Amino acid sequence: MYATARNEGIVHFAAAGNSAGSTPVYPASLPSVVAVGAIDRHQQVYSGNHTGVFICAPGVDILTTDRPGSSGYNEGDYFVGTGTSASSPYVAGVAALMLSVNPELSPVDVENILRETAR
Repeated sequence: MYATARNEGIVHFAAAGNSAGSTPVYPASLPSVVAVGAIDRHQQVYSGNHTGVFICAPGVDILTTDRPGSSGYNEGDYFVGTGTSASSPYVAGVAALMLSVNPELSPVDVENILRETAR
């Protein structure tokens, strides 16, 4: 499914995982999916990152919305989370902006631009 979508021009990003494993977790472990790791506000790599990530983005102490009521992490509407699941939306958002400017970019183009311009 992911490979077919990639062949149709779709770029997939997925959280690499948070247990410091030797390979990204599914679906980030697939060759057609970009594995995203996390960094903190000082650009230090998050200790829970799996190896083999393609790119990192902010993923430590990220303020985000919470689920309502007792199914949430706390009683409020927001919580501070950490992990690669917080990082992958940043990278997907950057890719979306790139594609909004140039819809002709292929998945390989998007990945190359991300690789060449990341710090």
